[in-house]
Amino acid sequence: MGHRYGRIGAAIAVGGLLASMLGAGPAAAADPPTDVVLDAVATVHQADPDEGPIAGATITITVYRDPAAPIQTVTATTNGSGDATLGGLARPADGASPVLLDVRSDRTRSVVDANGCTETLSWSSEKVGLAAGPTIDIVLDPAAKSISIDCPEPTAAVQAATGRPQITPPSTDAAPGAARAEGRAPLLPIILVLLCAAAATVPLRGLAAAPAGRRRGPR
Repeated sequence: MGHRYGRIGAAIAVGGLLASMLGAGPAAAADPPTDVVLDAVATVHQADPDEGPIAGATITITVYRDPAAPIQTVTATTNGSGDATLGGLARPADGASPVLLDVRSDRTRSVVDANGCTETLSWSSEKVGLAAGPTIDIVLDPAAKSISIDCPEPTAAVQAATGRPQITPPSTDAAPGAARAEGRAPLLPIILVLLCAAAATVPLRGLAAAPAGRRRGPR
């Protein structure tokens, strides 16, 4: 019996701890001023001049009298037509001082191409200081668009395959035999001249010796 009561007591203690943790969630927003009614509805439209309505954009509306102390901040996402409807917004009660709205739209989209490069497109637009009322239609100006492209660094295998320069050898390197033959070619005319000179010298010496022999004969 003692063990059973011990287990029950432990379970109650754990349950109390969980309840206290769950009850300690985000602090509730301050109550709106007494001259403010939370029943306004705003419809926001966002489009790109080139691509048309922007779907999936985050619309953020901040309601305030003093920008440093907003009454509320509400968000929604645009549908396929680029529209978002936000209800329960604060507006001034009849005869109360004005309540203002700041409206902002943000959208980021990333696409990876066949080369592994990531193209990131971002849109942003806003309107500030709009007067709150029961029904508000807001068409944001064409969103400012930015595009960035990020490509991965080449891998070591790609650098090894494409980073080695191709060297084309000069013609003399491609035909070394021809180069050696051209180097010997200037000697050939000289050799031929020497052979011709030697051939011409031998007959002349023979002719010069013949008359001398004939003169010695009669004696």
